[in-house]
Amino acid sequence: MKQKSFTLIELLVVIAIMITITGMIVINGNSSTSGIDLFSAKNTLITNLNKAKEMALSGVGATVGTNYGIGVWFPESTGSYYYIYRNNESESSYKGYDSGDVILEKVDLPKGIKYTRVSYLGVLFTPPTPSVAICESATVCTGTTFQVRIHKEGSLDYRLINVNKSGLIE
Repeated sequence: MKQKSFTLIELLVVIAIMITITGMIVINGNSSTSGIDLFSAKNTLITNLNKAKEMALSGVGATVGTNYGIGVWFPESTGSYYYIYRNNESESSYKGYDSGDVILEKVDLPKGIKYTRVSYLGVLFTPPTPSVAICESATVCTGTTFQVRIHKEGSLDYRLINVNKSGLIE
């Protein structure tokens, strides 16, 4: 009775094929993590925008007779962090972030992920209506749609986030 077995050459060919396939998966896996990182960063930003809106509507930091807004501010045209802040001015003309406001949280994007502002500097939610201010400076908030892109450094792929005057975040 003759036994069948694999030769050394056949085993080496199979191992070489497995190494090649594994290498292709690892290389492709690195490019797909870019999409996962962008998806995660986009969802975190949307969550923080909704958090600011909810904090404003619930009156976080407000005192009797004042309605301080809560906003999200992007200090750089392209950057790796943004602020969630409480607006301390009671005048309606001062809505954007300035030195008199309180930073509630500094949010750092994951390593290698950046934002680029497409329009304006930030958005502010103020109770009780609620009203939404799209701000181009610390004192001027006349914009209609706030847009920011989340992208991976060195990549053309990005995710766009929009906030309009009615507070819709998409």
